[in-house]
Amino acid sequence: MLMAMIAIAMSSCSRSNIYSHYESVSAEGWSCSDTVRFEMGPVLQGKVFGQKVNLRTTSAYPYTALSMIVHRQVLPKGEERQDTISIVLCNDKGIPTGTGITHRQNDIVLSPIKIETDEKLAVTIWHNMKQTCLPGISEIGLSMR
Repeated sequence: MLMAMIAIAMSSCSRSNIYSHYESVSAEGWSCSDTVRFEMGPVLQGKVFGQKVNLRTTSAYPYTALSMIVHRQVLPKGEERQDTISIVLCNDKGIPTGTGITHRQNDIVLSPIKIETDEKLAVTIWHNMKQTCLPGISEIGLSMR
């Protein structure tokens, strides 16, 4: 057990974020027409990168989950990938998931993406819910390792 914990701790230390950024969402709510955009500059060394979408919500969010569309484009070659992701924000007993008190953070891992040396990545995210404007979402983030 101790050896497993040490191995996990060591492996988590060797991975560092090369990009982490949050965009605020309107206090009135996240409209389905409002896209959140992230642009990561040219990478110095090409490789496969892991990514996470980070979501910060308040108790004003009325649902137990959130569905989003994540569109990723590697530039300049134009390779594109689009995923529909869902983040569960409350378990089946109504208990919020994630971490935090007044603002809860939930993360969802995206499939890895290969970016070559000197290429850039543009990521656009919008919600995929029936309600036009969603209250209780404060920030959307993207992190890469």
